[in-house]
Amino acid sequence: MHRVDPSRLDLAREFKSNPTGPHSPELQKLLKLLRWEPLAGRFVVVQPRRDGPWHLARTTGPKGHPLEIFYAHGYMTLAEAHWALFRKRWEQQTGQELVLDQDDRIDPTRDGGELTLQASSKPLLGYTDTFSVENGRPIAFKVSSTLPGHYRAEIVRLRCADHTGIGLKQTTIATPVNGAYAARFQPVYAGSCVEVGTAEAFDLPCVTLQVYVWPTAPAKGRQALLGTWEETSGRGYALILDDTGALALLVGDGVGRQLISTQVPLLTRHWYLVAACFDVDGAVVDIVEA
Repeated sequence: MHRVDPSRLDLAREFKSNPTGPHSPELQKLLKLLRWEPLAGRFVVVQPRRDGPWHLARTTGPKGHPLEIFYAHGYMTLAEAHWALFRKRWEQQTGQELVLDQDDRIDPTRDGGELTLQASSKPLLGYTDTFSVENGRPIAFKVSSTLPGHYRAEIVRLRCADHTGIGLKQTTIATPVNGAYAARFQPVYAGSCVEVGTAEAFDLPCVTLQVYVWPTAPAKGRQALLGTWEETSGRGYALILDDTGALALLVGDGVGRQLISTQVPLLTRHWYLVAACFDVDGAVVDIVEA
């Protein structure tokens, strides 16, 4: 098992002098070790307010758990924050404090932190109506705000990092689009569905179900695609993915039920046109995936 060698202060000095790199092969290996930590209790760097100071924070669990932010000490540059993060992760791995100069004796976590679920909240969310366009072609931006008032939008040119100045570089482009806009909330609902009423399959001589799907987790267990199935009464019909991720039709009249499966699991992240047709009087069932 690989461990951090607390005697390698030379690598610590290398990182402090240039936190963003490029780094030597030995320092790269050390950084990988420092990042191999359990998700709960991992130290990270956050910037709660845009253009505000950076702070150390500590996770308390996976996504959805509060983040503990240490507001007692802030860092005006990301490089300073990265060095503080390096020291805390070094201490976690070795059990020893990392002190290269007097400033390193400041422990921003000494007085504890503040738990919050809002550290990653973003009052402004937006997207474009198309991924990219050629110069001179139109593109639209859709923006939603959880806060009232106005927000400011600008078109900027982004430049990549290079060896002389690593970091995000951007330049505002003069355009009539730049300016203030009235903010409004436009909710985005996860997933999608459509309600078509409660038509009873057994009141019709023939029923066809058809839908386009793009399964992201077909092996996760039984999942409904389209239908009116009611598990408590055992009545209705549904086009589903069964426990194996295969396309299946579930039919029941409250007395008995039947599951007809293709027994071929769907591939993850592939488009399918799936359909099932059943003739109630003739007891004929067809299931198709394409």
